Amino acid sequence: MKDEKVLLKIKSKFKIIYEILNRCSAFLLLFIILLIPSIIYKTFIVYLIAVIIIAIVMLVVLLFERQRYKSYDYEFYEDKFIFNSNFINVENKYVKYENIKEVKYVQSLLQTFFNLGDIVINTNAENGVNNGIVIHSVEDVKNVCDKLNSII
Repeated sequence: MKDEKVLLKIKSKFKIIYEILNRCSAFLLLFIILLIPSIIYKTFIVYLIAVIIIAIVMLVVLLFERQRYKSYDYEFYEDKFIFNSNFINVENKYVKYENIKEVKYVQSLLQTFFNLGDIVINTNAENGVNNGIVIHSVEDVKNVCDKLNSII
């Protein structure tokens, strides 16, 4: 491959408060659910132990997500884009722009509050499975998607 110029590079943005609210909301709900019986039965030591275990699990999940975000790399060239991942397994995808059907961005209400969004790149893959790539938690997603559409 000749020396090509990267026209756009996209990295996922890890925002701790967003990740806690988005990925760990089930754990936060569990905190609240476990608090009620501990108040009724005055078993705060059991609640404390449960809170510590849940906090450790939440921390592991957040560290896992942070590392995953760091390992993903999306580079856009004149005629293709390359997705590289060195998280757990090494994965490289090369997609020529002629194989791209659609590029769009989506934002949940929570993502809008944190100025994040996901970019979805759908391709013409014949297998119908994994026929696209989602770039999660892109900061200023609308402008990044507009730049991406101007390249493609």
